[in-house]
Amino acid sequence: MLEIKFERPFSVHMEVVETSDYLPSLRIEAQIVIAQFQHMFSYQGTFWLECACWTDFANSLNDPSRDAVLNDMSNNFALAIYKKDGKKIISWKFNMTDVSGSSTTTVAFSAEIDDDMLEAIKREFAEFPVWW
Repeated sequence: MLEIKFERPFSVHMEVVETSDYLPSLRIEAQIVIAQFQHMFSYQGTFWLECACWTDFANSLNDPSRDAVLNDMSNNFALAIYKKDGKKIISWKFNMTDVSGSSTTTVAFSAEIDDDMLEAIKREFAEFPVWW
């Protein structure tokens, strides 16, 4: 199955549900669940990612001098891993405005991660069977 899955520091499940050869890209169905204190935030949706962005993100995970950023083609969904003040941070952001511009949804989460969490995320992307 073509998927990425990890549970810490929040639950991420991304599965490829369609591909396009016209502009090498993947349609991803994603589920994000964030348990914070006594609250639960949940996102479920689909979006398109360019294969080149996926590859760049996966390569950036192994280069400590670079931020790793995975953006969808509409810049609504972003997953990033970067360093801030010497600490490793993972962040997720979803931002979407309706066609009329009258309604906007924004959700964001960030957390420090340790080496074990980072290695688990790296492993998920390294084991993903790319074909492009």
